[in-house]
Amino acid sequence: MNYANVARMLHDHLGPRPDQEALVFEDRRYTFAELERCVDRTAHALSQAGIRRGDRAALLAGTSDHYVIAMFALAKLGAIAVPLNVRWAADEIAYALDDVTPALLLIDAEHSELAGTGAARAAGAPAALDLHAPPGRDSLAARAAAITAAPLPYADVELDDPHRILYTSGTTSRPKGALHTHGCSAWNHRAMAADADLRPGDRLLVSYPMFHVSGLEAPGVFAALSAGVTCVLLDGGDAGTVLDVLERERITLTVLLPPLYDEVLSASPDRDLRALRWIITGAVTPALMRRFTEMLPGKRLIEVFAMTEATGPLTLLDEAHMVEKAGRTGRAVRNVELRIVDEQGQPVPAGTTGFVQARGPKLSPGYWGTLEPVRPDPARWFDTGDLGSLDSDGYLGYHGRAKEVIKSGGENVSMAEIERVLGQHPGIQAACIVRITHPTWGEVPKAYVLLREGTQADADELEAWCRASLAGFKVPRTWEFVDDLPFNHSGKVLRRVLQDHENTRTAPP
Repeated sequence: MNYANVARMLHDHLGPRPDQEALVFEDRRYTFAELERCVDRTAHALSQAGIRRGDRAALLAGTSDHYVIAMFALAKLGAIAVPLNVRWAADEIAYALDDVTPALLLIDAEHSELAGTGAARAAGAPAALDLHAPPGRDSLAARAAAITAAPLPYADVELDDPHRILYTSGTTSRPKGALHTHGCSAWNHRAMAADADLRPGDRLLVSYPMFHVSGLEAPGVFAALSAGVTCVLLDGGDAGTVLDVLERERITLTVLLPPLYDEVLSASPDRDLRALRWIITGAVTPALMRRFTEMLPGKRLIEVFAMTEATGPLTLLDEAHMVEKAGRTGRAVRNVELRIVDEQGQPVPAGTTGFVQARGPKLSPGYWGTLEPVRPDPARWFDTGDLGSLDSDGYLGYHGRAKEVIKSGGENVSMAEIERVLGQHPGIQAACIVRITHPTWGEVPKAYVLLREGTQADADELEAWCRASLAGFKVPRTWEFVDDLPFNHSGKVLRRVLQDHENTRTAPP
């Protein structure tokens, strides 16, 4: 890692591997040399469009080679890329545009209507430009293809200059724009290369979207390319599509959403996955781990606990320790320290539940709009907003968001703890706990339950299941079985949607 400007990683690969495939999307393939040339021409086109160092450019588009090229080109100029969630509503797009006031909005045809509606509702709508368009139409790719000028120099940035604003998932509140500096990414790349064992010549399937930290850094496009890994992009798709790409492209590494991971395992026996070395996923249950070892013997399973604010993973748990450390999310990755503190901010003994704090050079310096100018302090402890505990070996136990605690009769009840127990029931696909008011206890837990197809369970059965592992005051008092749950792009249930629904139900007329 010899670069300050994160985009320079492509240039640094020209010596050892100029002709190695770097990026694949559908039928378009780029070597490292070709990718660097495309990035430079795109940087020229963005510069001609008025983008300067420190400017923000938002992206509202599906995953593609053009998306990745634009992000690297923006970094080369010293500008700041702002990936926007394509699943947001128009009002949420408007909120983000008002928040970061981008100089340019890069879009694709599929999301042009959403972009237009969102921009119209923003206080100041930026100019919009298609990333790519059919021949004869104006687009960033067309402008870049016409460039014949000599290569631009890389912007002379510092490690603590931002190159990306990535919005948090917003499961409990409004999304916030976490700043990723050139240094945050560089330190994460070191951690991922070592802890995830990224090797030049590996082939990573990137199925997470580009507006998610896993699509970029956990390890996604940026972390993988920095290690000389070929990135194969996939814009959505079911388990069958994922398996087709794993097989056809001889994929060695992939990061999968937990629901997709389950489906891929079910279909894997009929596929040639000999090239596969490891799969990274989140929230691995003992049942899923057993299925993995049965279906994919000899492969490596890695669980990560990632945060947008951490520019990727905070912890990593290897399959070798999943039985011994069941219920833990792993140890801190390189360049990250973790500690648990009480409400006064004082460290607590091993095994004690408290507030999770992290520090290190890959932690975001803060959120857009709260720091100006940005000067991150690697020695500063960052409040993750999570509850957890560290055992004597330094393995983190995740007990949910600090805001996701129910105060019931003087006891603190972790919603995540109940969900973890319910998640181990063989008939449950997903469950979400919300708080409801109670005349005696103040608040009590209510469970929304989505059963697996073809299975049956009722409230009595699930109550007994919970009582076998939880104190009585933690067992849900009310159960609601549903046909669907609101998930975000990470596969997490949007608790705030269900809580708002519950609050509306119980609000006085």
